[in-house]
Amino acid sequence: RDMEQINETLPQPQKRAGWKLILLLQLAILLFSCCTLLMKLAAQYETLSWNWILLYGTGVFILGSYALIWQQFLKRMPLVTVYANRATAMFWSMIFGFFLFHETITWNMIAGVTVIFVGIYLVVTSDGE
Repeated sequence: RDMEQINETLPQPQKRAGWKLILLLQLAILLFSCCTLLMKLAAQYETLSWNWILLYGTGVFILGSYALIWQQFLKRMPLVTVYANRATAMFWSMIFGFFLFHETITWNMIAGVTVIFVGIYLVVTSDGE
């Protein structure tokens, strides 16, 4: 009985997320991807060196900020939509790897990211049905 009362007082997420909210979610996921980028950069330095501390510390700060922002999306959007969109971090990681670390993008990677985007589209467009 108490859980029913709690559920009634909690704000309910929208049935279907609007594109503006999806775009903001993508910016948050890009922020998360920047955190992993900073961690990779930090790994190139000796542990506890000033460069490592700066990069790793900035990454941890960004990760904490991302966690607070993430909670706001969980409050406003259906859970399945939020988590499906998180998979776009793979895309951002691939782009960062290519441009900043000169990593190779293969056709299999492109196919995988395409499947991710198609899956996200299917999830996002069906959560209101």
